[in-house]
Amino acid sequence: MTQDIEFRSGSITLLRALDKSPERVSVHIDGRFAFSLHQDVVLEFGLAKGKSLGVEEQVRMVRQDLVLKARVLALRYMAYRDRTAAEVRRRLRKTYSEEIADEVVGGLRASGLLDDRAFAEAFAERRFRQEGHGPVRVRADLLRKGVAPAVLEAALDAVFVEQDALADRAVEVGRTWWERLSGEPDPMKRKKKVCDYLVRRGYPFDLARRVVFDLARETDRQA
Repeated sequence: MTQDIEFRSGSITLLRALDKSPERVSVHIDGRFAFSLHQDVVLEFGLAKGKSLGVEEQVRMVRQDLVLKARVLALRYMAYRDRTAAEVRRRLRKTYSEEIADEVVGGLRASGLLDDRAFAEAFAERRFRQEGHGPVRVRADLLRKGVAPAVLEAALDAVFVEQDALADRAVEVGRTWWERLSGEPDPMKRKKKVCDYLVRRGYPFDLARRVVFDLARETDRQA
């Protein structure tokens, strides 16, 4: 990024807002265009016509401009839906250096705009309540999203702490699939298909097997 600019010490001879992006300011040093900066960076560094700028100071302000651009990109990316820190970092790394990506993510975390624990709990709750996913499936999904194991385990504990609720949801999900397979003539195949389905949805195998056993027994009583 900054390596594409040829920095030279000198004095500011012109500061002018860009026509197409008035929030950005072109900086001219010794009569030549040097680079453009966001107006917030111009104010932060106190730039004014006649001010002398060394190379190091120019590098710092251009880098700060990149951080600001990266933060805007991150916020836009986060606006579509909740994101994990790892997802935001991966998106930033497509355009910016690792150093800038880490700085932006760190700032968003410090301000509370990025919170993997809150994300993991909301994600787990939504997947469990709305989609019927169990803890095994949710754990795998959160790992793929880059949530740290300790963070996701704490979130899973918070959401799946009520074993009765987990069992009740497994019965609901299992019963739906069990009824869909009412035309299966082979009872063993029906049981296996429902058990496999529950496991794919993220329920522990022992729980899935118990649910299938109860559903089969319930069906036998109704026959």
